[in-house]
Amino acid sequence: MNLEKAKQAYKENPMLREILKEFFTEDELTSCYISKQKTDIEFNKAFNDILKGSTQRYLNPKTNKVSKNKTTRIEVLDKYGNWLLDYNTDKKNPYFRYQYDRVYTILREQLSLQDEEEESLMKRLIATQYKMKDIHPFVWVFH
Repeated sequence: MNLEKAKQAYKENPMLREILKEFFTEDELTSCYISKQKTDIEFNKAFNDILKGSTQRYLNPKTNKVSKNKTTRIEVLDKYGNWLLDYNTDKKNPYFRYQYDRVYTILREQLSLQDEEEESLMKRLIATQYKMKDIHPFVWVFH
């Protein structure tokens, strides 16, 4: 078993931890895991800071017009009324898209992230915060 597989097993199966410590140090087994947790926390905080003061509204998925009723499609605007993101929780057409300048660029620059890191962190945030699993987030340049 290599270190990466051992880290995964250590993270996912508490019963294996003592056995794994016979072959690897605890620092080796937790370094990436702790770093990932810390990065998730920092990313989620930065994302939620962007959303502070924002408003959300329901959109009719067929007409894209504002709906007075709850729908599966939600649009989020910043405190100045500028579009930040929109998502659809409909099982047939789920998606999550967010604005390039006001969200994507800020997160990348603030946290010094590469494209792959930002996408991975955003996928995890969508899965936990929006309860949407297996969603590929889209960055929207214009809206």
